[in-house]
Amino acid sequence: MVAAIQDLGIRGQAVTGKTVTPSIQITDVFPYQSYFDNTLLEKAILNQPQGEQIVKSTLKPIALAGYAVGLHPSSQAPVAIRFIKGEQSGDSGVIYLKPGMIVRPNGDEKQRDGRFSGFEYGLPFGWLGGGNVTLIVFRTADAEVDWIDRSELIFHRQRALILAPAAVPAAGAIRENWPIAFPWASAVRGTNALPQAGSPILSVKPTRIAMALSADLAAAETMRMYFVGSTEFAQGSDGIESLTAVPVAYDVAWGVWASVASANFATQRQFQFLPVEAFRLSSIIGAMIPVDVTGGLVEKYVDIIRYGEL
Repeated sequence: MVAAIQDLGIRGQAVTGKTVTPSIQITDVFPYQSYFDNTLLEKAILNQPQGEQIVKSTLKPIALAGYAVGLHPSSQAPVAIRFIKGEQSGDSGVIYLKPGMIVRPNGDEKQRDGRFSGFEYGLPFGWLGGGNVTLIVFRTADAEVDWIDRSELIFHRQRALILAPAAVPAAGAIRENWPIAFPWASAVRGTNALPQAGSPILSVKPTRIAMALSADLAAAETMRMYFVGSTEFAQGSDGIESLTAVPVAYDVAWGVWASVASANFATQRQFQFLPVEAFRLSSIIGAMIPVDVTGGLVEKYVDIIRYGEL
């Protein structure tokens, strides 16, 4: 402690002539990049121009010098960051930070002449979640932090139509809708199915799924989740998922539900979290297809929110 005090001059000026500057916190809130729509279903994702590693609508420039940037573990989304040259040889490439991660673009944390002069950040291309993020900019070379937490993130939202058994599509007509790595290799957007795919960089460990049903129920009903072409069960020796492999399935029970009319909310939606068995499966080219088992759910919609850790 004495040595640390003696190293400092007056008013935060180091003996070496370098300014000792406190770390700075930057907070931002990104809109979710996937949403609920009766027509678009799995295509309900916001515009993200291909060829841009940072989602353009979320891009923010920061004219702030420093030595390292950390993404606080409480953040609700990853961040893509590009450092602007300072005393380095040039600008960096885009780096993806997951919550709890710190990057020192010039390497050695004790190297006092390796500052960047600024950076730009935003959501990584292909990420379908959003939410609050907090960046910590470390403005001196030996600033440190100890983060061990891992945040649970919302990484995908979609609305799905519950089908009658006879309406389940053949393999060639499957609507891919169950990504677990981003950018999503099968991503398309909007009514014109514009391509928005990319090579996956961020892989998610699913933790839970929330579902909300778009209907009151006079009797208990069962919805079966077909997992078609799941990586875990349908991948062959060639490393490709087969859409014609027998799907695995999980039954979800929906109880009797009647909305309570009020002045401002005429209806309410039945909501539940699914148990662990239902959310660990993933798919690259396949899908989760909700199917009516008991007869009272055909053509109803279910909203799905998927949570996970990076």
